[in-house]
Amino acid sequence: MLHISGTVISPGEAPRLGIVRVEGVRVDSVESGPASEDRYVAPGFIDVHVHGGGGADFMDGTPKAIRTICRYHAAGGTTGLLATTAAAPTDDLLRVLDVIAQVQREGTGGAAIFGVHLEGPWFAQGKHGCHLPAHVRPPRPQDFLRILDAHPGLVRWVTLAPEIEGALELIAALSERGIVPAAGHTEATEPQIERAIGAGLRHVTHLYNAMSTITKDGPRRIPGLVETALSRDDLTAEVIADGHHLAPALLKIAARAKGPARVLLVTDAMRGAGMPDGTYTFGPQNGTPAIVENGVARTMDNSGFASSTVQTVDLVRVMVEQAGCSITDSVQMASTTPAAALGLANCKGRLVPGYDADVVVFDASWRVRQTQVQGELVYSDP
Repeated sequence: MLHISGTVISPGEAPRLGIVRVEGVRVDSVESGPASEDRYVAPGFIDVHVHGGGGADFMDGTPKAIRTICRYHAAGGTTGLLATTAAAPTDDLLRVLDVIAQVQREGTGGAAIFGVHLEGPWFAQGKHGCHLPAHVRPPRPQDFLRILDAHPGLVRWVTLAPEIEGALELIAALSERGIVPAAGHTEATEPQIERAIGAGLRHVTHLYNAMSTITKDGPRRIPGLVETALSRDDLTAEVIADGHHLAPALLKIAARAKGPARVLLVTDAMRGAGMPDGTYTFGPQNGTPAIVENGVARTMDNSGFASSTVQTVDLVRVMVEQAGCSITDSVQMASTTPAAALGLANCKGRLVPGYDADVVVFDASWRVRQTQVQGELVYSDP
């Protein structure tokens, strides 16, 4: 029996001094009791959108690269993640999925791989962001079915532009397989988004970034994805709360409009996360170059950010310090809400008896001291 003491943060309950007892891979009990007030014990963070870290990207497609990423993000409190790919030729994506599936079976030594998030390649050409534009294309069944069915159950999440030709057919195929269809890298208007919701659209990828906003048709203002996402309760939305992508006011608007049960904190981290300043590629080794300076990744022409270089604990800190959210709500957005979005609400995202012992311990300075994945210590900084 393992005892973990501190201020216990479990969404749905008030923070309390106590002890989390872990037996095997499950939480055995959570009891009130004397503990350190500046040491927080929370359910492990879940990152549904992360490309890389520690110099590696999932598109590298090697077991070493994949384990490097998972171990790096475990040091930031992440206990589970979706390995996120970039726009690429179908054969390249299939090769990467083969290796991710292998490492998922064998174990990572860090954050567990809950599945794959395909970010593209089915985008609006004008909103490709850091993804290589040559690989952006409309969805065709002969293309996307090869990818979705290569490893049944591995792909859990897909970001696409809902307005492009073939998107509604793709959304329907995703919904049939229990895969989360997410809108992103899009120029869609509200009517187009509403049709996609009717087909099964459920989520919005990196709210405010690489997406449509208000346009005008004569005197009429037509909402884009930003406004539609903020106004609808049937869409969850992720934010990159790294302190750079979004001003505090935008984070506050998202938190107030959606509430902690509909906002997911994501790193969208790239291979430069945890590395010295320098030039790194987004996605594959021959991907779009980006410069990391003072820990911030930008495009070479400085026209936009190029993913982030943070870990999930940094997102929680920013939501508390800049967005004014409570620590309980911020932890909920990093753990409980993504667990629910992935269909894992019955076993992850809370510290209650019988749930998986995915636990992060961090101090008042937001330094992760310990990360456990199903009771196994994968990171420790005493």
